[in-house]
Amino acid sequence: MQAFEWQVAELIAHSGDKILLDEVLEYNHEALVARARVKSDSVYLRGGAEPPWLGLEYMAQAVAAFAGLRRRHEGGEPIVGMLIGTRKYRCNLPQLPVGLHMTIAVKALLEDNEGLSVFQCRLQGLADEESLIAEANLNVYQPQDIDTYLQTKNKAV
Repeated sequence: MQAFEWQVAELIAHSGDKILLDEVLEYNHEALVARARVKSDSVYLRGGAEPPWLGLEYMAQAVAAFAGLRRRHEGGEPIVGMLIGTRKYRCNLPQLPVGLHMTIAVKALLEDNEGLSVFQCRLQGLADEESLIAEANLNVYQPQDIDTYLQTKNKAV
């Protein structure tokens, strides 16, 4: 794995307080590891913690950062992708408490030439890397031209 020179905001389509990842720690052609902390000013807080399903968004943003890094290394700009499904999302915490530090590891299991990919994803406690917070496989789609894709889909409806 290698370190990288871009900030998370330069790798994903999110901006401002919607960005959950703090930084990318490692990256290679098939995997990425990022770090995040549940912040006290998170827009997703409910009763002092984030809901457990938000682990999916942490995973999805790590996948987006992986794709953004790949495009940056190829000389391009990050493009929008879509989370289209997940299999067996399991979160071992009833909520994600403020101050929780975690690593998010994503690994490409399958990628096709049309933009469909499957990623194995894990959230782990930063203080105790053996502490599994959540895991899932994410199915994602990243069309080469999102505007054309959306126009085509709108016409079909």
